[in-house]
Amino acid sequence: MLDLELVNLKSVIAQQKIQPYFQNIVDNNRNVVGAEILARWVENNELVFSPDIFIKNLKQRACLRRSLVH
Repeated sequence: MLDLELVNLKSVIAQQKIQPYFQNIVDNNRNVVGAEILARWVENNELVFSPDIFIKNLKQRACLRRSLVH
């Protein structure tokens, strides 16, 4: 398992491992009325981390603002 405490998340972002996933938004009639973009960190085409994991780690390292700006 990947140890998130040891990962340099700036390099993860630079290597474009944070990938967008599009999720349809549907109305009560199941018509697509929009979409939302969800971020996922994909590691080695095997492990997929949801934002609740990697954003928590970014916040703990106090680099969320710097990472999102660059």
